[in-house]
Amino acid sequence: MGDPIQALPTNSVPPTKEEREIIGWMFPPTARKEAFVETATPPPSPPEIRFRFELKAFLTIMVVYILLSGTLPDGVLQSILPLAKNSPFALLVFKSVLFGLFLFILFNFCYQKRYP
Repeated sequence: MGDPIQALPTNSVPPTKEEREIIGWMFPPTARKEAFVETATPPPSPPEIRFRFELKAFLTIMVVYILLSGTLPDGVLQSILPLAKNSPFALLVFKSVLFGLFLFILFNFCYQKRYP
């Protein structure tokens, strides 16, 4: 395939000025330093960031929906709002308003700083 490095001819003659210039042109000192710089992990791509954001938002919405669907929020809302005690429609409207208010706060204040 080729000669091993140990078998190649060598001499002790120092390189001439022209040879040093050629080596300096072929291998500049700054290029050598940049060639060996390694990054640990590449930054995430924009689609990956968007997927993480959408997944977090989806999971947050699911958790809030499940929490508002239980009987505990019904009892709390009925004790705070007397109209919700008599009408299941009013209870549903109040829960929907709370859910919408939470989503408004979530998307406009929490995620707007990270994902404009």
